[in-house]
Amino acid sequence: MLGYAEGVATLEPVKLSQNEDNVSYRIGLNYSLDSGGLIYGTVSQGYKAGVFSNIAATILPQYIPAGQEKLVAYEAGFKLPLIQNRMQLNAAAFYYDYTDKQTRAKVADVVFGLVEKVVNIPESEVWGLEGELVAQPLDGLVMAAGITYLDSEVTKKFATVDGSPVFNAMGFTGDFKGSELPYTPEISANIDVQYEWVLKNDVRPFVGVTYVYQGGSNATFENGTLRADFFKIPSYETVDVRAGLSSSDGSWTFMIYGRNVFDEYITTAPTFYHDAYFNMTGKPSIYGLSLSLRY
Repeated sequence: MLGYAEGVATLEPVKLSQNEDNVSYRIGLNYSLDSGGLIYGTVSQGYKAGVFSNIAATILPQYIPAGQEKLVAYEAGFKLPLIQNRMQLNAAAFYYDYTDKQTRAKVADVVFGLVEKVVNIPESEVWGLEGELVAQPLDGLVMAAGITYLDSEVTKKFATVDGSPVFNAMGFTGDFKGSELPYTPEISANIDVQYEWVLKNDVRPFVGVTYVYQGGSNATFENGTLRADFFKIPSYETVDVRAGLSSSDGSWTFMIYGRNVFDEYITTAPTFYHDAYFNMTGKPSIYGLSLSLRY
């Protein structure tokens, strides 16, 4: 497929090309309510260009490009102002139908063992719900909350790539149909509360807190028989706090902040490299000062 002899080293640059075309579209309908609300629905089709891997390859087949990724997206939702515009409720349901979704997986080499490659998942899908509520019950007090639910799945046989068996990061091969998509948590949510008031000379003190929840996921493919327990990413929660002063026109802001104040241990990217397993982690507790000027 590459035009190079199998198993033979080359010092010449690898020259490959892709020639692809596509048609994208977007169709939408919306209905405005007398209250100022909006009900809408959309159908769209888009593509992500084919990609040549920038992986530091050890064998030529790692450079076989992944083809373009196709997405057909369906979404319906509403945006509703409530209680004399002191509250805004937004919600949507969506379905993403992927063809040839691009991702990283592993293929086997007789010398180097398992090596990484950018591949296409034949067919996969994501069902989702999301909601957002923003409220201002009192002057100066703003409360916002959001939640997203995702149900992702490989929906067609996914066992080979370019004619070779595909492996997950744990080193297992087989049909990964039924697996969730990597790095796709089922639940994520956030809450933010800020209160500000006015002092003399139009200076505005403020205090705020942000809570974030990220559900668990997996950094690679797995299903009931092809496990990848090391690559599970646990759920986590973080709390950020802030307090400061700003001008009424927004020209300057001074803030004291704390991020991840409870020092939650966060795993972001379990990785296997050569013969070592290791985890990338999120930032620990951080405290600081910031001054911003706008002119």
